[in-house]
Amino acid sequence: LYSMQGRSREHSVYQILNKTLRQSDDQNLKPWFLYLRLLMTALHRLPSKHSIVYRGIKAHLHELYPKDKIFSWWSFNSCTTSIDVLQSEQFLGTDGARTMFIIESLHG
Repeated sequence: LYSMQGRSREHSVYQILNKTLRQSDDQNLKPWFLYLRLLMTALHRLPSKHSIVYRGIKAHLHELYPKDKIFSWWSFNSCTTSIDVLQSEQFLGTDGARTMFIIESLHG
């Protein structure tokens, strides 16, 4: 359900939920509480794996995310264990402003 594509990308569950999570407004999140509980319960039942993962964003975010500082993202974000996957234009690509995150995942 989380990754199902809606009529358009903007109408997909993951897009709407992540936009709401990034707002950090408890009132806007209330309608999502039961769904988040279900989703988090399912995720906690999966085996945990400590690993390095990569996430690429087509934007210059270096000033917002200084190297070696710890951040918490409240939204769900897709990552890959293969740095080669990011070279696809669908993800990070090879041209333009880009930021690659190297993330130490403790519970992935």
